[in-house]
Amino acid sequence: MKERFIAIYKNATYRTVATYVFVLFFSRGVSFLLLPLFTNPRFLTPADNGMLSIFSSNMILLTPFISLGLVQSSSRDFFAKNEEQFKKSFTQNLVIAFGMMLLMIGLLLIFKDYFNHKLHISGSLIFIIPLLIYLTLFNDMFLTILRNKNEVKLFSITNMAKTILEYGASVVLVVLVLAGWYGRVGGIIIAAVAINLVSLYYLWKKQYLKFDLNVKHIIEELKFSVPIILFQLCVFMLGLSNKAFLSLFKIDTAEIGIYAIATIFGAMVGGFSYGASYYTQPQLYKAFKQDGVSYQVFKPHLIRFIKLLSFITVGCVITVLVLYYFFINKLYIKGMGYFFVGAAASYLWAINNFYFQVLIYSKWNRKMLYLTLCSLLLSFSIRYTLVKYWGIWGDAWSTLLCTLVFSGLIFIFLNKFIGSKNGNRTAEIPGI
Repeated sequence: MKERFIAIYKNATYRTVATYVFVLFFSRGVSFLLLPLFTNPRFLTPADNGMLSIFSSNMILLTPFISLGLVQSSSRDFFAKNEEQFKKSFTQNLVIAFGMMLLMIGLLLIFKDYFNHKLHISGSLIFIIPLLIYLTLFNDMFLTILRNKNEVKLFSITNMAKTILEYGASVVLVVLVLAGWYGRVGGIIIAAVAINLVSLYYLWKKQYLKFDLNVKHIIEELKFSVPIILFQLCVFMLGLSNKAFLSLFKIDTAEIGIYAIATIFGAMVGGFSYGASYYTQPQLYKAFKQDGVSYQVFKPHLIRFIKLLSFITVGCVITVLVLYYFFINKLYIKGMGYFFVGAAASYLWAINNFYFQVLIYSKWNRKMLYLTLCSLLLSFSIRYTLVKYWGIWGDAWSTLLCTLVFSGLIFIFLNKFIGSKNGNRTAEIPGI
């Protein structure tokens, strides 16, 4: 057993994934530790936290319409294109996102009364929300390059520095300046601006910024963005939408509270699964470029991902069980069943997402569009029906069932790929 742990520790793959998982854990850990401070009415009232919740929801809602599918596209182009082509497309993607940010600000200004009434977006938020979305995308594009180049150390330092700066500035503004929820938003802005200045310096120094606007490229990216936006809506429907559906029916609020904690724990599996995908996705794309897009190339990377995901999932389950039995009020233990269903759904969704990388790399836009549309329609019907007749348990099982539906659909749409025997470098990958 000791030799086995030593072998795991020395394995470069496990060490890289462990680093990514630690970075994710660090970010969530700092947020968790500061929760008592940010829920103290002396500094942030329930109304302040309500505004922060609305602010966060609006960020999530508007992000797809500014970021489009540009991060996913750039991650793919890093391997699918030569260095000079990638630098040009990377810079164009940043310009496209900047244009979408300006367009969003314009729409918010033109229809400010509507957005203020429906989404509580008014005043300075009209400019702050789109700007923060763009800064987040800029940082994600930078981190994508670091991951693809396997610069794990710089990736980790950047993420952890952003976390420390964001929460450090937030504490100063909220606790010392007494700026309320504006102080929390101010901390986010300070961290985003500071980290993006570092990102800009890196990109400029490494000559990744090559300004060469191409109308054809812009049209291709806009076409690619449609199924990606729908895919993000699928993610919303499969997990984040439970509050919206439960609010439609008369569900006991105490039971919802127990369920909410269980879903947060269940989502841990999905959250920490990014530690595995941060490592395996670049390896998969690199293999596709070298050996072509085929199931034979894909399969060993899938197996590696499932092994890493299983290892992470076991760790999450053990951690949650310890929390339930030793740290959380005993009233919440009855929500453990919800947790296991949610964890199973998160586990399967992570595998679905890995299969979806085949569609992203190949830019099979039509398949992605049909897949996501079918998933959205079926998921909405399943979730609405189960929640209506079985309440919270219906919502929990609908999450798992919708994930299984997506699994079935992705196998149908990737049927030819799964049966392929040889890579295809040209016919199936536009632009190569």
